[in-house]
Amino acid sequence: MTVPITEDLNVIKQRIQNLLLFISKALVDANDEVTVELKGESSIILAQIRAPRVERGKLIGRQGKTIEAIRTIVSGTAQKSGIRAYVEILEDDF
Repeated sequence: MTVPITEDLNVIKQRIQNLLLFISKALVDANDEVTVELKGESSIILAQIRAPRVERGKLIGRQGKTIEAIRTIVSGTAQKSGIRAYVEILEDDF
């Protein structure tokens, strides 16, 4: 069953981006270097978190529990508005 999109997509994307930035920056020490980029223009959004290599472990957590919790929160937030959201941490080195 598909839930209709209840809000403007740009508002939903901004909410998800702000949520991810808030959570990610709270978890890492170098919070000025964390960025979140959202891709997708339809009912599916991909959120990409970029963080320094030394900080990525804090975002992933032991056995991936932290990133799974982040994904659950973002997915739930998106589903309330009728869209799907996926979160990934990019492997760029900086």
